[in-house]
Amino acid sequence: MRARARGPAPSRRGRERPRTYTAELLPVLRKVWATLDRCCGKRLAAVMEATIAALERHDEISLTPEHRELLCSASPATLDRLLAPERRRLRLKGRSMTKPGTLLKSQIPVRTFAERDHAKADFLEIDLVSHGGGDPRGEFAYSLCATDVASGWTEPRVVCRSRPQVDPRGARGRARPPALPAARPRLETTAASSSTTTSPPGVRGRRSASRAAGR
Repeated sequence: MRARARGPAPSRRGRERPRTYTAELLPVLRKVWATLDRCCGKRLAAVMEATIAALERHDEISLTPEHRELLCSASPATLDRLLAPERRRLRLKGRSMTKPGTLLKSQIPVRTFAERDHAKADFLEIDLVSHGGGDPRGEFAYSLCATDVASGWTEPRVVCRSRPQVDPRGARGRARPPALPAARPRLETTAASSSTTTSPPGVRGRRSASRAAGR
């Protein structure tokens, strides 16, 4: 009864410690980290003092003696913790730039002009990988790799966004046609498996490429 009369006990909040590494140190730390090719905290801590001295000698950064001592004495775990937001921001979102198809493809059977037969040397699987650093804007190249499932024959190609016309038969394509053992290959692509793909317009999707190869 006495406890109820006094009401709830006041919450005990611990005193917040002042931040050792303030926000003004982060740009300098990111500069040192980028100079060392964004290495891990253990490697960064081992060469922190020498790198700071070199950057100061070339007027790349400017530090007070106190801030220099803080960065040089930071542990690898502390460096990784301070650089974690920047590391997440720079992380690549994916290289294929395609999204998985819907579940209906596995639930509804689809009949094409030719059934899959991996035992024959005329069935190709084609993968298209972008090298744009996760950003589809600007000019960059694609890696187009065609592999014959039965024989393992592989033909790599480089496709540019400014010249995306690639035809497996080499009839209208600007790129050199692949030297495949099969004269009329059947194709299956993973780059154009969904409607949200960002593949170059000259690279055909699964349905159009299969029809074109079967003509």
